[in-house]
Amino acid sequence: MKTGTAIPRLEHRRGFLLQFFLIAILPLSALLLAVALGGASMHQQAMRSLVGDRDLWLARLAARAIAAQAGQAAGQVQAAAQAGEAGDLGVPAAWFDPRGELVASHNGWQRAFPGDTRARVDWRPAAGESLAYALLADATGDPRLLITASTPSGGLLVAAYPPGSWIEQGLGDSIPGGQALVVVAAPAGSSGEPWVLYQAGQYDLPFGAHPGVGAALAGESGINYFPAPPGSGREGEQVVAFAPISPLGWAFVIQEPWEAIADPMLRFTQSAPLVLAPVLLVTLLALGYAVRQIVRPLQVLESRAAELAQGDFQSIQAPVGGIPEIHNLQTQLVEMAQQLQAAQQSLHDYIGALTAGVEAERLALARELHDETLQALIALNQRVQLAARRGADTPDPAVFEELKDMMRQTMAGLRRTVGGLRPIYLEDLGLAAALQMLARELGNGNGLRVEFALHGEERRLPPEVEMAFYRLAQETLHNVARHSGAGQASLDLSYLADGTSLRVSDTGRGFQVPASPAGFVRGGHYGLMGMQERADLIGARLRIVSAPGQGTQVWVHWQAQGEARLTKL
Repeated sequence: MKTGTAIPRLEHRRGFLLQFFLIAILPLSALLLAVALGGASMHQQAMRSLVGDRDLWLARLAARAIAAQAGQAAGQVQAAAQAGEAGDLGVPAAWFDPRGELVASHNGWQRAFPGDTRARVDWRPAAGESLAYALLADATGDPRLLITASTPSGGLLVAAYPPGSWIEQGLGDSIPGGQALVVVAAPAGSSGEPWVLYQAGQYDLPFGAHPGVGAALAGESGINYFPAPPGSGREGEQVVAFAPISPLGWAFVIQEPWEAIADPMLRFTQSAPLVLAPVLLVTLLALGYAVRQIVRPLQVLESRAAELAQGDFQSIQAPVGGIPEIHNLQTQLVEMAQQLQAAQQSLHDYIGALTAGVEAERLALARELHDETLQALIALNQRVQLAARRGADTPDPAVFEELKDMMRQTMAGLRRTVGGLRPIYLEDLGLAAALQMLARELGNGNGLRVEFALHGEERRLPPEVEMAFYRLAQETLHNVARHSGAGQASLDLSYLADGTSLRVSDTGRGFQVPASPAGFVRGGHYGLMGMQERADLIGARLRIVSAPGQGTQVWVHWQAQGEARLTKL
């Protein structure tokens, strides 16, 4: 029944839009927001680590530079101690004998350290060592690094160096400015607080509690993060990088707010979520385009396809619009509808031809039974009645011979009729013997010489397969006898390792083979259509090769589905 074109309902469109928004737009927006915020957070962490790593690298570099300055001064002191001359050191220096008594002083030693006429115990190198370091305040309260070296006579040479110049030379121009705090501290004195040897910037915590100072004085190196104390004038999280200055036992510490360095980039990355606005706008525009050019045409095409499924072949013809892909899809559906309509008409013709063939077979069978078998039985009945009238006492041998002959002829006719319906050789002797008898019978009755050849080791196939092969050979040879005009044909049966093949060929006039089985019916080749159906029923492949004036070859191959289905004779 033909129906009108269905119009997509508004609630369907709304349902699609809602689903599309919930499934596509909302998750996409959430994903973009998560990516943007996650990217900003990851960038913050990366910048935080970057600033910390940079400050740690600077702290270690500066600590090595200060240690190198101290090592150079220690080498000079040791060389002077071995040479017995300290005047070229350029700093206050003093000589002490093995008992620790002051022997001589240079460069203002007594002004810097009045009253220190004996070497202190903590100035002396440890056992097995030739150098020692000690930190001492001079007369003005300024820190001095005392470097002590043993002399060959067992005495001591002590030189006092101001560490500030070393620290400034070690730092150079590599220390950050701004809110950065740089501290060089020594172990605590009598006050308990670390001794600050150098300071750049303001600090807001006691150095004893400062994160990093104690760890560096203990010989550790690393990075700490802590929030700025309230009222310190600093904002944000502070990064502290620290490193020890060996072998002096001092600590080098850098502190600065890492966010002050990362702020410009952070402000840029934090604005990343604003990209959602144009993305959302573009998504809505794409949604509108999709609804107009894709969804609505597909809905119309869906309704047309439903009408096509109900048998309305014309409904699919009207264009539905949309993108080229939908137009191509509709074109394919139109072609499919045309092919379906043609196949439906071919099926009707084939069923009509098949019904007519069945009726013709029934009529031929009835005529054969009536003209031969029934007439023979009537004649046999008349002979029996005639013999009965002559009497049982005077039997005539000629009459009985005639009756026997009539019975043999009747039985032979019945056998031929039954053989046409069901070949008895096929069931009893197998496919090869049945095909050989078929070739012989056709050669005797139609003037067609059929050569039969068997290849491979013969074996029994499933009954339905053998019957299909027999009927295919029978139909093919009948077509050769009726249509090809050939006087000779060949029938080859091959038992192969992967199945069984049958080939029937002739040298007759040939014909143009249709491109598809559906063309058999349109061309009036109902017998070929029936052969194709028989091959499909047993899962065999049928191939027909022919051309006008070049004869015909019909090839059938059946693939065995496991050795259990094959039985050797």
